[in-house]
Amino acid sequence: DVNRNDYRAWNGLAQVYELLGLNGYCIYYYSRAAQLKPDDSRMLVSLGETYERMDKIPNALKCYYKAHSTGDIEGMALFKLA
Repeated sequence: DVNRNDYRAWNGLAQVYELLGLNGYCIYYYSRAAQLKPDDSRMLVSLGETYERMDKIPNALKCYYKAHSTGDIEGMALFKLA
C-alpha cells in the first residue's frame, strides 16, 4: 500500500529525477518531501542545490538558510552560504 505522507518516497523520486537531470521534477518532489519533513537539513540542501543548478539563487539561499536553521547535520548549508 502506498503512503503519500511518507517523505522518503518523495525524496527518493527527487533523487531519481536529479540523476536524470530533470530539475523541474526534482524541485517538485523535494518540495513535497520538505513539506512532510521540514526539519531534514540534507533534503533542504539538495533542494537548494537544484535551485542553484537552475540559476534560482534567491530560492537556493532560502533553502540553505532554512537547512542551517534546522540543525544542518553535515554542515553543507553553512558551506553553501559562505
